[in-house]
Amino acid sequence: IGNKNTITGVGVEYDLSKRTYLYARYQGGKAEAANCSTTYVNGAVCSATTAGALTDATYNLTAVGVSHAF
Repeated sequence: IGNKNTITGVGVEYDLSKRTYLYARYQGGKAEAANCSTTYVNGAVCSATTAGALTDATYNLTAVGVSHAF
């Protein structure tokens, strides 16, 4: 209790047509309150050992892609 998580993010989208767009997104932060019950690594709940390593971890996520609605 008392630990903070800080998240900063930005994203842009560019329409190519009515149903298709390009996107770029960035998210970064510091996870001081990381723990095994709330942390996922590669889509799976982490182990207690991994959770300990994630305490006070900083992270950066970047996504670039194309989205199309069928």
